[in-house]
Amino acid sequence: MRACLSWTVFFILLIESFGELQYSVLNKIAKSCCGDSRACCLDTIMFNKSLNCSFGFHRLRHAAKCLQEKLYGATDTEKLQILDIKCCHVFMEDENDQEDICLRTCMEVMKRPSFDAAQKNEMVKKCALINPLYGCFSRCIDKSRKGHNTGKLFFDDYCQRSHLRKRQYDD
Repeated sequence: MRACLSWTVFFILLIESFGELQYSVLNKIAKSCCGDSRACCLDTIMFNKSLNCSFGFHRLRHAAKCLQEKLYGATDTEKLQILDIKCCHVFMEDENDQEDICLRTCMEVMKRPSFDAAQKNEMVKKCALINPLYGCFSRCIDKSRKGHNTGKLFFDDYCQRSHLRKRQYDD
């Protein structure tokens, strides 16, 4: 009985020290990416929030990319990162999404450095049960990776307008 109790105490202490270590690492990451706004960035990471911290666009972009790279590695930002927020525009004007749920989800997820690329991709993909515009989003990301300026590409360059129209369902 006594041996079992001491092992339990050992594991509790081990778990607590791991939590402190993890907090220390996250605190260092937040400081290296956000400087004076470390507390805001740490809060963003700890609670999976969108990065804001009253940053201007360029500082926001740098901080979000830095945090994602430090948390998940440089290759993760090659797959999906805050700069890909420009591809969220594929969800605009979707007649099937009157509340812009997919557009808002996409824009929100891209600003969350605590999610890795796979998690972000999955959340955008599953913003709607039937989501034909996800393919358009993926093609926009692909074109962006191949050096195309997606800001100057037209929707028709990587998607069909019919995906935006109200779908008809059989009764």
